[in-house]
Amino acid sequence: MTRLLSSAACVLVLACFACSSKSSHSTTDGSGSGSAVACTGDGDCGPQDPYCDTSSHTCVECITSTNCGNNRKCDTTNNTCVQCLADTDCGGMTPYCSPVGECVECTTMANCGAMMTCNTNDYRCVATCTANTGCRAPTPVCNTTMMYCVQCLASTDCMGTLGGGTVCDTTNDTCVECLMDSDCKTAERPKCNTTNDFCVQCLTNADCTAPATCSPEGVCR
Repeated sequence: MTRLLSSAACVLVLACFACSSKSSHSTTDGSGSGSAVACTGDGDCGPQDPYCDTSSHTCVECITSTNCGNNRKCDTTNNTCVQCLADTDCGGMTPYCSPVGECVECTTMANCGAMMTCNTNDYRCVATCTANTGCRAPTPVCNTTMMYCVQCLASTDCMGTLGGGTVCDTTNDTCVECLMDSDCKTAERPKCNTTNDFCVQCLTNADCTAPATCSPEGVCR
């Protein structure tokens, strides 16, 4: 009887260990939702991030450049496919590799001609300015620090702009509709979708009155 109880206890312990081990290697449905997906092999990953980085046990876009198509390279610092890793990967009208791994016209003022500077928002050579009088629509404001014309430096610069934006996104000096919910002034569209800086009716199902749900376009249906 004692031997039977001992055997049963061993079986129970082993079963609990197996359950614990299985839960420590959990995976998601592989939908590539943007959150880190735990993995032990490529089979645990979805189409958006199809490769398993076994050093971090997360699904990523690439491990080596052979995982990237269209002659793109694998940036192994963040395991994403990019157009370039160095200037030698670029040529023609876009001979320089930007910090985000795309071939561009310039990355510094030295890459541009006389009376020109590099707009590091889009890495293009543009005319220099020292005051707003040297600028015109759709970029009527002079960023005197960077010495090029921009759409705005403050939200007051956005009033009456062609795009209709009323808030200045100072990360790239452009006028947008919103940066936060408080920028959305109508009851019909009270939420700010910070992916595209537009006001929408909803961001999640919780913003809608049941049984309506939030559509990908940000509308309760």
